[in-house]
Amino acid sequence: LTYLRLPEQRLEINAKHAIIKHLAALRESDADLAAVVARQLFSNALISAGLLDDPRTMLADLNQILEHAAKGK
Repeated sequence: LTYLRLPEQRLEINAKHAIIKHLAALRESDADLAAVVARQLFSNALISAGLLDDPRTMLADLNQILEHAAKGK
């Protein structure tokens, strides 16, 4: 990913959110996919804040997630 040089940022996570709950479980069953999902969540937060220099950098992770979803995993 390409990031702008900014002061340290803080990512706040809602532990009660369904995605975070599923991510915690996914970490146990498929750690590699969990890492991809975590990176995508971070990219989403950067995009939301207008801090991701080039959103195209997240497409590989997004495509990997879509591939797993399409397989029903």
